[in-house]
Formats: sequence, C-alpha cells, structure tokens
Amino acid sequence: TTATPALPKPNGTVSERDGFLICTFKDTYADPVKQYAEMAEKNGLPPAAGQLTLLPGGSGYRIEASLRASDATRNGRKLSEEERQSAAMIVGLIPREMTTAVTIAGIRVENTNGTVSADGTSVTWKIPIHRLFDTRPEAEPIKMTADVYFK
Repeated sequence: TTATPALPKPNGTVSERDGFLICTFKDTYADPVKQYAEMAEKNGLPPAAGQLTLLPGGSGYRIEASLRASDATRNGRKLSEEERQSAAMIVGLIPREMTTAVTIAGIRVENTNGTVSADGTSVTWKIPIHRLFDTRPEAEPIKMTADVYFK
C-alpha cells in the first residue's frame, strides 16, 4: 500500500480514485469582486489573467479568465529561465489524462465556454494539468468565461 501524502485541507477533502489523488476545495465568497482581487494579488496573477464583473442589475457576476503559464510570476517577478525549464520537465512527466476542475455555482449560469450542469446552476471547466505548467510563449491560454447569477 502507498502512503497518501499530507496535503493542506482548507475547507477541503482528500480522497483517491483510480490511483489518483482527488483534492476538493470549496470556497464561499461574500464579496466576490474584492475577494478575487485580493486572491489574484496574493498569488501574483497578472491583471489579464481574470476579471470578475458585477452584471447589470447586480444579480450576478461575469467571469472572464485567460490563464497562461508563461505569464506566471513568483513573488511579483517573471519566472527565471531555470524555473521555466523546470516547468517544461514537469509537463513531460504529467500524464495527459490528469486534470483539475474548477466549478462555480449559482442559481443560473449563462454565456459560458464551460460545461453547465443538467439543472443549469453550475459550470465546470476541466483543465489538463500539463497545461498549467506549459510555459512556452506560444502555449494556448486556458480560457474560462461565464455569467453566474446569484439572485
């Protein structure tokens, strides 16, 4: 038997399925625009990485994200060539079927490029993990868009 590594568990659970570790983290936002901006700044995301905009009438939010590993920063600075090479090696080691998923729920989802749940209340984007480490400038960005209504 293999030991499961200790992972941080903020509002989350860790399980295993088909030999893969499954980590599920859930966050609830009282003020999504402010909290997203704080999270983006804390993680060094460039402004172009994503926007969260209150929809007209205040009934939901438009989510627009375009993530590219080549835009990544570490403590506010661009990745060094050594860090880029390390990421390139990681890309080669990650099985193409390994993915991570981002799910956002509300009372209704519209105008999305993700997969909407059968009841129309959530959207999920399934992202191949190797794309998160692809620091080539020509790598295609990971794009997520949706209008998520909460009222």
